[in-house]
This record gives sequence, C-alpha cells and structure tokens, in this order.
Amino acid sequence: MSVEYGLGALPSPEDERDYQLAEVYAALGIEPVASAALPMPFRVAGPWPPVLKQGNTPTCVSHATSSHKAYQDFRDRGFFPQLDEFEFARRINTTAAGAYVRWAMAELVRTGYPEAGGANAAAHRSKAFYAIPTNPDGLQAAVVDFGPIVIAGPWYRSWFNPGPGGVLPAPDTKIGGHALEVDGYNAVGIEGPNSWGPHWGDHGRFTLPWRHVGGLWEAWKAIDVPPPPIAWRIHLAHGAQIRRYVLDAAGRITGWTDELWQFAASSAPCEEPVKRRTANGRSTALTVRVIRGKYAGQILAASRLGVTVKAI
Repeated sequence: MSVEYGLGALPSPEDERDYQLAEVYAALGIEPVASAALPMPFRVAGPWPPVLKQGNTPTCVSHATSSHKAYQDFRDRGFFPQLDEFEFARRINTTAAGAYVRWAMAELVRTGYPEAGGANAAAHRSKAFYAIPTNPDGLQAAVVDFGPIVIAGPWYRSWFNPGPGGVLPAPDTKIGGHALEVDGYNAVGIEGPNSWGPHWGDHGRFTLPWRHVGGLWEAWKAIDVPPPPIAWRIHLAHGAQIRRYVLDAAGRITGWTDELWQFAASSAPCEEPVKRRTANGRSTALTVRVIRGKYAGQILAASRLGVTVKAI
C-alpha cells in the first residue's frame, strides 16, 4: 500500500434482503434508459463536491459515501454540507482493514451522515439504499437515471499511478480494496472522484476502463425514494421441506421437485399466498412466488414442515 494513499474497502456480505435498483424503477413507474439510448459520454450535472483527501487512513468507504451524500444534499438544499468523514468511519466500524460499503449505506438510512463535529446526522439521512448491477449497462443507466453511485472492488499497485486522463492502467499486484464514487462515464470507462486529493490522477479523478469493470465487487445507490412495500415474507427453518412447483402457461401446477433447506434459518420477501390448481383439476395447493434471494421468481409451497409465510 502507498504510504500516502489509503484504501479500506472490504467486499460487503451478501444479504438477500437488499433492495435491487430495478425495484426503484418499478416503484416510480419508469423504465431504465435503454442501452442504445444511453448518452456517450455522460457526467452528472455540476456543481460537484470538492475532491476529498483521506490521506493514508483506511477510510475510503466513508469518503466515497461523503461525496455521494454531499452531491445529493446540494440538489436538495443548494449548498454542500461540511460532513465528518472520520466520525462516519467510526460509526460504520472501520478497522485497519477497512469497512463495508453496504454498512455505510445502511448507516445513511438508519441515522444519516454527521456534520463536522459529529452533529446533525439526522439532517443527512436517505430513505433507502439499493444494489446496482455491476455490468456496464446497469452502471451507466443508474448514473444517468439517479445520479452518482458508490462502487467497491480490488485495487492494484499499478493503479496508484494512473495514466493521462486518470485512466487506470493494466492491473498487476492486488494489494487491497477501494471504494469510489462514480459520477459519469465515457468511451474508455466509468469515471469519478477519488479521495486522494486534487493532485492525484486527473485533478483527483479516475477512469476505470470498461474491460476492468467486471472485476468490481459491488455498486450501491442511496436515494430519497422510499423502499417498495413488501407485505409478505417466507421463512425457512434449517431442514425445511422445500417444494418448488412447475407451472404451465395458465399458472396451473404440472409438477414439482422437493429438497431440504440445509442452511441456517432464513427468510425472503414474497408475494401474497395464492391457491393454485393442478393441471388435471383434481387438487389445489397454497403457493407463494418468492421476490428475492435464492428462490427469486420461483413458486414454492407456502406451508410445509419448516416453511411459514407471514404478513408483515
């Protein structure tokens, strides 16, 4: 690691409860910008927050989140707040190894981002956070439709010294993880401010070439759009008897497969239970369609040993 430039991102643990950005589009009743219609190049409208400087501390997650929130707050209030990146780093349990971006997003929703001195965090809260697909089309559409996002992924020794325009060169030795804000893209790749001061890269900015985007761990967006209402959850105990139904075009049951849930107890959002008739019309079964998680989009039996469905 560079003596001058700190890193500090860790891959966020997966959580099936995370909202996906597709649910924002559904909640707002809009369609993502089609890939053929995406503008090239694109950068969110300024003014932009000043480039931050984390020094050699492992606080890239809190700094990238600060830039993310400051841009949003400027749009809401007309000025950039003085946020306290190091206090926020403490609140998201940043260690010498770093922190998780997902925890930073959750903290924005739970208590907000504190101002200098640790005060007034509630004035800088978000309504919800959403996971973004890390493919080029998903990243571009998210930035065009909703503004800056935060990414995290591996960092390589060669990337401490970007080329002209802040373009990150071919990766060599992986030395850690780094979180960055993305506020645009161009023909070369996605771009945004780093948190290493205005003298690094292109006036403090980077461009991650498209050919390296596939190596990203994750991408997130905190937004002032409430999460979509989810009224039902399916709960699976360890050892639960899972029955997955096969349906015909009319939604009737034509077959099923059985398996055991061999993992720890878990739950996922689902649609309201409905009775479905078998194709031969001789019997019915109470079923649910799972919304997220391992069985997303699949039809499961709503009541078997270790399986319960509840309204929330």
